[in-house]
Amino acid sequence: MGSTMYALQIIEGRLSGTIYDLPPNREFVLGRASQLEIVIDEDMVSRRHAKINTYHDGVVIQDLNSTNGTLVNQQQISGGHRLNLNDEITIGSCVIRVIANQSQDDHQASYANQNQYYNNAAPIQPTAPVNKSFTIVNQSSPYPQPNYNQNPVSQQQIAPNYQHTSVPNQYNPPPAYPQPNYAMPNNHFSQSTAPKAKPRVEQGEFPSIEFSDTISMMQKLVERRHDGLLEISDNEEREAYVYFRSGNLYFASLENQEQMLHPNQALLQLACWTSGKYKIKPLATLPSFEIELSGDSRALLVQVKKESQHYRNLRSQLPPLQNQLQLVLPLDSALSVLSEIELNILQLCINGMNIGNVIHYHPNGDLEGIQCLIKLIETRYLKP
Repeated sequence: MGSTMYALQIIEGRLSGTIYDLPPNREFVLGRASQLEIVIDEDMVSRRHAKINTYHDGVVIQDLNSTNGTLVNQQQISGGHRLNLNDEITIGSCVIRVIANQSQDDHQASYANQNQYYNNAAPIQPTAPVNKSFTIVNQSSPYPQPNYNQNPVSQQQIAPNYQHTSVPNQYNPPPAYPQPNYAMPNNHFSQSTAPKAKPRVEQGEFPSIEFSDTISMMQKLVERRHDGLLEISDNEEREAYVYFRSGNLYFASLENQEQMLHPNQALLQLACWTSGKYKIKPLATLPSFEIELSGDSRALLVQVKKESQHYRNLRSQLPPLQNQLQLVLPLDSALSVLSEIELNILQLCINGMNIGNVIHYHPNGDLEGIQCLIKLIETRYLKP
């Protein structure tokens, strides 16, 4: 479809009604990060969630390995997906519709039609004057009624005579409003009329008096029987998401990873973060994931904390995770003595992948990934 003919309109979410034009030959990234072209600050939206390009007279959307995925017409997409008019994109709790983009000429024509309508409208004719003279007659009233058709009288004539206009004893008008019952409990009105409080979002920094580290933060949420999301970001601008259902930790993920980590590996990485910021958000609707954690969350966090200490000790023997390892040349050690997994790890390093991502590729988890790299360095296959 022609990219200059279409736009995006948010139909559900905090920015409902907002419209974004789609100029041709451009790329737009959607997500929560403030520097993006289309910012969607909604629950369950990743910092860089998806991108849309308008090259070759078409509009294509692609998910950027987001935590909760991207849906088009309620179907999760993988890879590039071509968009059509009236398609609905779901990103987190935000729904976006592809609409026709009204051009400037269309706007001018619309205003011209409106002006023509008002110019051709028949003028409003004045109506005949209304006779406001009337007489009030009320047979049931015990009081004399004024006749407004008479000529004006002096103030002395209309002065009230309280002796003759006193209310008869038999006339007992009902109270204008129902009388309150003071015997009611004090909280009667607050229970029926007080507005419901919105779910409160907690945020702050760690380490702090309340949360010494990420493990203590998750342990407190398990004790509270939290339903919702824990967002954590560290000083290196990494982000993690941890989901709780009735106090059970059932999913965890790290943002912007080259491959999706198992929730256990994500927790292990997160346990090594020493400082950063957090947000605790209640969620009315909890998402489901293909791989979810089960079992006792308290025991799981104790095990993760123990593994994280061992993980830190081993990782201290490696260069920084963003660095790359080089092949030792000439290579004196024989490749035939390496296992299949060790050969795969060696190849990833030769291809230029950084240490952090190489560790994640080990099928048995990050701990064994670190041990594998340490062994390849000690046996003179790799060097910093």
